[in-house]
Amino acid sequence: MTDSESIYVDSDHGEEEEESDTSSESDAEVAHLTFPNRNMRWPVGSPKPKNPVRGTTWNKYKGIRVASEDQRDVTRYVPGRLPKLVRKGEAEIAAEHREGGAGSTKAICVICKKKFPFSPNPEVDSKELMDHVVECWGPTEEHAYNLYDYRFKMPTVLGNVACEEDEDCLVFSIHSPGPYGGAYMMLLAFPIYQKPTLDKLDTILRREWFHENKCSHLSMFVKRSTGSVEEERKMYNGFKENLAMTGKKKAVDRKFLDGSNKGYQREGRLVWAREVGGVFWPAVVMAEEETGNMARRDPDEGEEETWRKDYSLQWHVVFLEREGKRMWAREWFECYKMDFTGKEDIKRDDGYPEGEEEKQWEKAVELGIKLIKLDSEDEVLAEIVKLGMNSRGEEIVAGSVLELMTRRTGDEEESRKVIEGWKNDIGQNKWSFYKELYRPFEHFQLPVEKVDGFSYWPLMGMEKGTEEDRKAWEQLLTPDRTDKSLEGIFAETGESAIYQYHLVDGFRSRCKVVFQGKKYLRLRGKTRRLPCGAQLDRDPEYERDVERINSTTPDGYQKPSKEELMMIYHSMPPCDKPSILAQNEPPFIPCTNCKDVHAEFCETGKNRDWGSFENPDTRLESHSGVFCSTLCGRAWINSTKPFKPLYDPMMDLENSPRAGMCQFSNNIFIPLHLMPLHLLELELFGRMPGFGLYAGRGSRHETMGGYHDDEKPEGRHHPLWPKEKRRKYRDNKRGWQDRILGRMDILGLEAPPRMDMFKKYYD
Repeated sequence: MTDSESIYVDSDHGEEEEESDTSSESDAEVAHLTFPNRNMRWPVGSPKPKNPVRGTTWNKYKGIRVASEDQRDVTRYVPGRLPKLVRKGEAEIAAEHREGGAGSTKAICVICKKKFPFSPNPEVDSKELMDHVVECWGPTEEHAYNLYDYRFKMPTVLGNVACEEDEDCLVFSIHSPGPYGGAYMMLLAFPIYQKPTLDKLDTILRREWFHENKCSHLSMFVKRSTGSVEEERKMYNGFKENLAMTGKKKAVDRKFLDGSNKGYQREGRLVWAREVGGVFWPAVVMAEEETGNMARRDPDEGEEETWRKDYSLQWHVVFLEREGKRMWAREWFECYKMDFTGKEDIKRDDGYPEGEEEKQWEKAVELGIKLIKLDSEDEVLAEIVKLGMNSRGEEIVAGSVLELMTRRTGDEEESRKVIEGWKNDIGQNKWSFYKELYRPFEHFQLPVEKVDGFSYWPLMGMEKGTEEDRKAWEQLLTPDRTDKSLEGIFAETGESAIYQYHLVDGFRSRCKVVFQGKKYLRLRGKTRRLPCGAQLDRDPEYERDVERINSTTPDGYQKPSKEELMMIYHSMPPCDKPSILAQNEPPFIPCTNCKDVHAEFCETGKNRDWGSFENPDTRLESHSGVFCSTLCGRAWINSTKPFKPLYDPMMDLENSPRAGMCQFSNNIFIPLHLMPLHLLELELFGRMPGFGLYAGRGSRHETMGGYHDDEKPEGRHHPLWPKEKRRKYRDNKRGWQDRILGRMDILGLEAPPRMDMFKKYYD
């Protein structure tokens, strides 16, 4: 553990040794209390639980969720504390309180932390902000402090010193539409010597603004050449609808399916198909000659489009050795098998043809086996044409959904009720040709519709996909330009480009990049955040640990030397990425329940397949609720009693254009604080031994021993860790404290302020 780290955390992530003694002198007696009928540690610890007396009522869920004051008190050990929730809404620097919400119209300078107004419209100059940035970040008469400077600069208590460099920079403002009439905004400075490229701009936006981690998306840059300004505005704020929910697409042809390539059949595929009451027959997926369609929604479905794909999706097939007969085969109801390998695919229960029909079926199977040995579907189609087959033959009617349901249930009236009930299914159960076929929540990219008078660069983010993904993505856009140097692309002050991230209608984030010109700026390194002053308090075991070291170590307990304490850690300006000069204040998003406090998280509710996520205002309005705390969340649940209980999914409302977007900053721990106690019990203790957050001894998870690390006080070890792990934690922490306290003593530095942990965590 180096003293250059901002806060003290446990550095031991190795294997734990088996230790029979898991307590220490400072542990409370509640450490080993067990839940009566689980032989597990009681999650709260006080009062001691008692087995129920026969004939009396016993509340088995009492104490499952700790009281709010215990959840928030991170200065002490709280058995059964749920995972702590970090405040990411930055309420202390958010826009001014306004009833109904307030958009972001001010930016915070990274150096002086002061707010300055900016224009939410990227076409309007933000003169006051730019003037301040040039002044605050500009060089002074004093030379920049560099790595080998002879001048002494007072370090922080962590020994950090920020170095400086005066550099010619390309300055860009990035705007993205925000809620309540405001905008998200960031000012970036790229040192020219770094030879900045579009790739670096894309990377900084993904990392700092979109907080991309596991869930990666494609992005693209577009720049106006001879196109109209109005078209550029549409690219920035012309929010589009989610076609997977709003598009009325009854049928698709080969071109569309080749462009999507998300689980749909390819023309020329060998399959098995049959009509109602018939036998499975070898067939080839072919487009209907009259319409050109390969797949369609069942025409009987009606305009409501309420049927799931299992019942509505039909493929156009042409049967082999059956006089050119064709059919719209239904993928469900045991009428379709998409993998043809031979007659062994057909089971006894499927039924076999008889008499003359059997000979015809055998010939069809033999032909099908020859066709599947060809190298591609296109070769299959070519061979079909040679055999004189086409898709104009007699059409066999496959049978209606009502017929198929009635055959399954045996009751026509009951089947009608079931079909009518599909209209009440929530949106996530609907399907569309704009979605992936077998992953109903995935929405795929359609080919980019280019606008005349605009230059398009190659799609970015493709390197994070599989080889199959990359081949499909390459078909989405034919680029006009491949040069990536920012200095070459943006020659004049005021030139702009459009950046779009997550290229799916209804889900994309839109940004406008405006070149603010070349500026001579003093760039600074970033020192680590100072620790909380309370972390410098000695542990209760301090004296005992010193005695132990004195008795077990030849040289005894040694504090750091003066040379160690005077060692300086230089923080250089970033050499591989731009410097962030200023960033917008978070918009003020009022809590749905109390209306007065800035919201920390949102619950998307049952409308996860909204018509559009793109417009930040409609996105916030579509949430089930936004809440400043889990207390407000539970109060709102109790007062409104929504159709669907709140607890999944939950997302932190960070200062980002993606705030509230599908799965952005999803926090799996928030639901634990909101869900009913009977569900919480299952999450904590699991349905089976060895599972759950507090799973007990023998758990296969990291929470071995039936404890969770969030129970421990901030900056202290957990009392149920094995003794060797506790000692190692305290030894590392003591050395870290010695370096900071020694540096404070030699240099006369003030102790870091004590942090109000309620401002860091919420309940």
